[in-house]
Amino acid sequence: MKSPGKILGDEQTLVAPTAWALVTLLLIGSLMAYLRSLPADPRDAGSTPLTLGFLLLAAWCAGLLVEKLRLPKLTGYILAGLAAGPAVTGLISADKLVALEPINDLALTFIALVAGGELHLPMVRRLWRSIAGWIGGQLLLTPVVVSGGLFLIAPWLPGQMPRVELAALAIVLSAISLARSPAATVAVINEADARGPFTETVMATTITLDTLVVLIFAVAVAVAEKLLSPGAGFDVSVLGSLSVDLLLSILLGGAVGSTVLLVMRTFRIDLPILLAGIAYLITRLSRETSVLLADNFDTQLHLEPLLMGLTAGIVVQNLSRRGHVFTENLERIAPPIYVAFFALTGAALDLDALTTSWMLALSLVLLRMGGLFVGAWGGSAAAGDPRSWRSLSGWTAISQAGVSLGLAAELGRRFPQWGATVVAPLIAAIAINQIVGPILLVRSLRRAGETHEHPLEPEESDKL
Repeated sequence: MKSPGKILGDEQTLVAPTAWALVTLLLIGSLMAYLRSLPADPRDAGSTPLTLGFLLLAAWCAGLLVEKLRLPKLTGYILAGLAAGPAVTGLISADKLVALEPINDLALTFIALVAGGELHLPMVRRLWRSIAGWIGGQLLLTPVVVSGGLFLIAPWLPGQMPRVELAALAIVLSAISLARSPAATVAVINEADARGPFTETVMATTITLDTLVVLIFAVAVAVAEKLLSPGAGFDVSVLGSLSVDLLLSILLGGAVGSTVLLVMRTFRIDLPILLAGIAYLITRLSRETSVLLADNFDTQLHLEPLLMGLTAGIVVQNLSRRGHVFTENLERIAPPIYVAFFALTGAALDLDALTTSWMLALSLVLLRMGGLFVGAWGGSAAAGDPRSWRSLSGWTAISQAGVSLGLAAELGRRFPQWGATVVAPLIAAIAINQIVGPILLVRSLRRAGETHEHPLEPEESDKL
């Protein structure tokens, strides 16, 4: 089938797809609005798949439109989901989002599998100094900038916090500021077809820090609780439990990756179908194992499907001569999964928190951005990286998503006194980071000269 551009003539090949995408987007929006206006039928089990289908098509068209503005497609996916979600038009209800959560979880596990498949250990070993410098710089300097900035803006915080409580809050927010979005990073890198040492350093740093941040957050919460309750003891068992969870997730992920290698070597099978099945297996295995242990052995174990998928991808890529085949097949089926994940992410964004506390949310965004930039610049300089890397490294870490939202929810649960004043603006800040982060990342990759496009012109790069 010929594309609309070919049908209308070669001179219109750039304009026609954009026009078709815009018309299709308007038609989908009209259909969704019409279906939303119909009386609800509780027996209508097919409405959820229909909603997902409309959302995917609308997000795909939005991605084509923003691509013409030299923005990453996933920005269009997020914006389409945001426009269709409860926060804006309500074409997709909150109940539908809950019903679609399994799709979101499956997509996130698949993206972790892609991330593992993109990590080439020989390249990582060659770049260990840069990776260690970026991680060390952000671990040391980002909390200093975020904490110091929080004390500076303390007079404008709702209510007057005692200095001890403010110090506890600064410790926890500093830990959350280190979290980022591997899903967005992987999607942008694959979409831009970015390859090279700078890209590998970005990928390895993002994945490593997002794994470490769970332990860092646990330590920060323990310290904050100690500050707020001087009589409370330091609960070391929490760290031990988290360490066991992470270790078992890695071991099970390695076992899944080894199984995939065995199947690839032994059987002739359609690899894309196998990989989609593996993502489903990891998601189900993590949940069922936790439920089984809780019901039969009274043991609380929380396996991390992201870490399992990541480990499985690393095993297949680096312990086999068919790693390139594995990666190519992942990339073949990745686009629709990216559309689903980021469209649903956009639909779940909460704009109410932004409208009620936009000033504090923006302050948190700027503090985190400044902390990441200072930390990455300092770490890159200490590692002896090229001068261009130092100015670009901080902009690659802005995106936030699933883990950050989970930590924000845990913050509200462990410290209910901060719920109204801190958690809502924090969630709003995460939403801003998720929209702005991919744009800054793709511009940094272009400026580094590692995409399929030419680097940005000097005058354009100065705007970063």
